[in-house]
Order: sequence, then structure tokens, then C-alpha cells
Amino acid sequence: MPIDEIAKSPLVAAAAAEKIFGSYGGSIISIAVIVSTFGALNGSLMSSARVPFAMAQSKMFFNWIGKVHPRFATPHTSLVLQGIVSSLLVTTGSFDTITDYVIFATWFFYLLTALGVIVLRKKMPDAPRPYRVIGYPYTIWFFIIFSFIFLMNSVISDTENAAMGTALIMTGLPFYIYWKYFKRKKD
Repeated sequence: MPIDEIAKSPLVAAAAAEKIFGSYGGSIISIAVIVSTFGALNGSLMSSARVPFAMAQSKMFFNWIGKVHPRFATPHTSLVLQGIVSSLLVTTGSFDTITDYVIFATWFFYLLTALGVIVLRKKMPDAPRPYRVIGYPYTIWFFIIFSFIFLMNSVISDTENAAMGTALIMTGLPFYIYWKYFKRKKD
């Protein structure tokens, strides 16, 4: 496809597939995107709902969020809460805007997770390691540097959305402080 055609096309992959495979090409790409989206959404929903569930199980969040469905053995209250919060976020802006917030926050936590691997290796050098990171510590440091550059690029090029992503993260801070320092002392 020529550059001017790519610039004008809202769905570049579908347009390119139509050029290569004819009228069915766009449909093939659309179906592939739908399948991929549902697969990613399923993984995201199932894993992210378990974070507040695990927090509740550890007495770091509301107890009722840590309930398990009696029949399906799923964290159903956590899933419902996630659905409500997601619905509220949908009403605040476009899909692109919301993903910009979430992607910034997600990469921030990826960075912290990688740093956590290094910290735990230093704090607990003799702990059993059933899984080893290939190329440690170079791969971890490469990932940390890449994540930091990505986050700084987001702050510079898309300051407003990076600030909103940071604000979303910070909304959890009062809850953390409450459960970490005040709620546990009462129990």
C-alpha cells in the first residue's frame, strides 16, 4: 500500500489484507482481531480479578471481595467489582483514552515487578528458586531500562494520559495505607 493510502486508512491491516486476498481479506483480519481480543480479554479478566481477591484473602482489602463462588470456585465478588469499576471507566472517555491510562499504569507495575525480582534475589539469596530468569541479571536490567524509557516517553509525549494513569494508581494508596497500618492493628 502506498503511504498516502496507509495514512487515510483507519484499519490498515484490514485494508492491506483486502489488497492481498481480495474482498474476504478484510473479513479474515477482522475475525482474527476479534478472536485475539477475546483471548486477551479473557486472560486479563481472570488474572486481574484475582489481585483484589488475594488482597482480601490476606486481610488487605474488604473481606467480602475474597469470597469464592460455591459452585464455580471463582472469585465472583471480585469479578463483579471489576465489572463495576470497568463500567465506570468506560463512561469517562473513549476506548483509546482509557487504554492509554491503563497501559501507562501496567508498564509502571511491570517495572516494579522486575525491580522486585532483583530486590528479592538480594534479600533472600539462598531461597529456593524453582524458576530461574534466563540471562539474569542482564535480561531483568534490560527490561527495567526499557520500561523506564517507555514510561518517560509516555510522560513527555502524552503527559495528560500519563498523569491520569498515575492518578488511577494513586487512588489505591489510601486503601493500602488503611489496611496496612490501621486495619491490621485493629484485628
